[in-house]
Amino acid sequence: APLLEFVHLDVQVENSSSTPSAAGPIIDKNQATTQVVLLDGEQTVIGGLESSEETVNRSGIPLLKDLPPWFFGLRYVFGSTERNVVQRELLIVLQADVVEPLRARAEEGFDEALIEQQRRAAKRRLERVGEDVYQDSELIRPEEDVDVERDE
Repeated sequence: APLLEFVHLDVQVENSSSTPSAAGPIIDKNQATTQVVLLDGEQTVIGGLESSEETVNRSGIPLLKDLPPWFFGLRYVFGSTERNVVQRELLIVLQADVVEPLRARAEEGFDEALIEQQRRAAKRRLERVGEDVYQDSELIRPEEDVDVERDE
């Protein structure tokens, strides 16, 4: 029988935000808790973490736009109110990648050729960075053999 590799997860996700107010910050928490069993390479999505934000902006001629509504309705002539509602949903994608246990990986040994190849590639990248830094520093420093004449 083939060996099935899977991961069992207890997932607790929280999406929180705060809004300042006169009484102190208002903290809005939205949580989701679930259990998931994923086979190797399988994906799942956690959703339902929704939030909405409403903003109100009053613009117009100063003082006149802020008149009370019962004052001949002039606030509507000299100003306007804009309401914006933004709704968001947070989706979280989980993917299981089962790796072999550390002991099994240690018993396999290292691929010396692969390690040496990675070491050479890292050395070449460092040399290129060093050359770039040296070229940039030449632009900053004047050459040593340039004579500067001074008026006395």
